Amino acid sequence: MKWLIFSIILFIIGSLGDNFLTYKYVVLERKFFEANPFTAPRVYTQPLWMWFIYDFAGLMLTLAVAFGYYKLMLWLSRRDPPWKRARIVRIASKYWLIVLTVAVLRFSPVVHNLLLICFGYESPLPNIAYELGKFMGVAP
Repeated sequence: MKWLIFSIILFIIGSLGDNFLTYKYVVLERKFFEANPFTAPRVYTQPLWMWFIYDFAGLMLTLAVAFGYYKLMLWLSRRDPPWKRARIVRIASKYWLIVLTVAVLRFSPVVHNLLLICFGYESPLPNIAYELGKFMGVAP
């Protein structure tokens, strides 16, 4: 349970940090521009409170998937013999890894923004997002 709470806190810090840095340096001061093709329409066309709505919905969706996975594994393990059930329950109890993975992904733009602002280093994060978008067919 402590890892789940840590993951939620990491997600919230990442969300607040990324939204604050993006709003300050991209929208207000216009020192940088948003290169990520997934978030650029949101940054340039929607108000700040909508950014937080997206992040809250993303966190709730992640928690729903994680708890749904946990409950599904427990439900499926009811039909198995006890020696197999214990192993499935032990694996199902790691449901917080789903939330931790999404939290780390949400926190990575904060690291990218801080490296860019403080040291002028352009991390490969936008390139990775762009290549992923090209692979999925949603980036130009």
